[in-house]
Amino acid sequence: MSFLSSGPAGGYPYPPQQETPEQIVTRFRAHGRKLALPVIALLLLAGLGGYFIGFFEQLWLNILIAVLVAVALIFAVIMPLLSWLATRTTITTKRVIVRSGLMTRSRSEVALTRLRTISSHRSLGQRLVGAGDIELTVAGGEPALYLLDVPAAKETAELLQFLLERCYSANGYGAAGYGTGGYGPAGYSGDYGSGPARHTGFYTQPPQAQQADPQGRGGFTARRRM
Repeated sequence: MSFLSSGPAGGYPYPPQQETPEQIVTRFRAHGRKLALPVIALLLLAGLGGYFIGFFEQLWLNILIAVLVAVALIFAVIMPLLSWLATRTTITTKRVIVRSGLMTRSRSEVALTRLRTISSHRSLGQRLVGAGDIELTVAGGEPALYLLDVPAAKETAELLQFLLERCYSANGYGAAGYGTGGYGPAGYSGDYGSGPARHTGFYTQPPQAQQADPQGRGGFTARRRM
């Protein structure tokens, strides 16, 4: 996961009133823990194949074992690896984009101006490696966008909150006075308490923005096949 510079330190890259070009802030794939089972399967198949291929006197049995090991290798190791490589999330200064799929590529994206809440869920296993799931609630009753097994989930959620606040600030929303209760720069709500799973709400759109744009027409959401 890499964070890319979006402008000079200490301020916005451009004046809020000026139409700013879209810039990539970060790109990432799911946490590497998703590859734990494929790696274990690879080791087991390598051991079983090395032991049983050539073990039988009948040639056809050895060929059958080799074919079974090869098929298991494809479905238990290669396919999960390719699926992990094919799924990638990009966060820009204006949108969140998720690309996935092997044979059929799909792309889901949502404009930051359409986001209503940003929340995260981290299981015990995810907390041990700093990963987590992030849910992006979209305006207009559309399905939420889920980012699964995000590496550095807490930092990514805080980054999304910052970008969302900056978008609303550039459009005249999210004043500093909304720090308490989940709005504005100090609107980090929820807690990271103990237990097998934790859920944190990060940001809720200010009431002025909800009144001015109740259906989220200031942005767009696109889901299309590629």
